[in-house]
Order: sequence, then structure tokens, then C-alpha cells
Amino acid sequence: MPDSLPTKLPGIVNHLGPDSFADHGLRPFFQYRELGLRDLTGGWVGAHVIRSKPGKHPDAPRHTHDL
Repeated sequence: MPDSLPTKLPGIVNHLGPDSFADHGLRPFFQYRELGLRDLTGGWVGAHVIRSKPGKHPDAPRHTHDL
């Protein structure tokens, strides 16, 4: 990760179709699509869209994350 966040960042717009989701990720019942912020910010920010797979039910226990 870089030492500092760039002070001026270019903007991005992502118009991707429904086939842009990937089946690999943290949970097997979700699909993920990266938004490209990791590359844009030099690793400082990462974000993705998550959607559930049709017909799949969560098999992970309920949990929380401390931030």
C-alpha cells in the first residue's frame, strides 16, 4: 500500500452488464463485481458490488465485523 493517498484522483464511471459479476469471492452464495477503486487509489480503497446467486441460500453463521 502506498504511503499517502493521491490528492487529485480521476473520476470513473462503470457501466457494466449483468454478466460482469464473478462467481469467486468470500461466500459461495454471492457473486461479486469489483468497482476499480483499488487501482484508481493505489490500493487505498477497495469496493465491490455483491449480489446473491439465484436459488442459493446462505450457509454462513450470522456474524459481525469490528471496524
